[in-house]
Amino acid sequence: MNYAPFVPAQHFMVRIDGREFEVELRREGATNFAIIEGRRYEVSSGNSGVSLVRESESLRHHRVVLDGLARPAHVSVHGAALEVEVSTRQEAALEAALNMSAGGAGAGDLVSPMPGRIVRVLASEGDEVAAGAPLVIVEAMKMENELQAPIAGRVRSLAAEAGATVDAGVVLCVVEAHDAPP
Repeated sequence: MNYAPFVPAQHFMVRIDGREFEVELRREGATNFAIIEGRRYEVSSGNSGVSLVRESESLRHHRVVLDGLARPAHVSVHGAALEVEVSTRQEAALEAALNMSAGGAGAGDLVSPMPGRIVRVLASEGDEVAAGAPLVIVEAMKMENELQAPIAGRVRSLAAEAGATVDAGVVLCVVEAHDAPP
């Protein structure tokens, strides 16, 4: 008896012309599906980046052409051009956390974008750092993520310790801008 191998569902964040969608891709038997906002679409891949997509139970197919793996990609659906950015859930969480720590009242706070384990701490309290300098490396889902200084300044406090586990949203380091009052 032959069994189809189990293929776990994959989750992505997709931004189409500025609007975000969570997309789940799954394979059931020989059929590929995309689930977007609760709606199921059957996807049949063809040659040269051309796919046929149809909503489940519908007879009408949409011809989708992807221009390759450029970021952002450009997609043509029945001749209408769209700009599409695709990221994994982990990449989207990292981007959101980095954007959150780069602005607002806690502009110098370096926040863990996901739960994980601290692999390395690359700075010490009192160090002068440039904006974008690597400060902490967090491992999550077997991937190392380099977290960078959100602003230029002096490392005021450091709560990160190699080997420790952290939750998403935990402040790992605070960088104080040079012009901040003592």
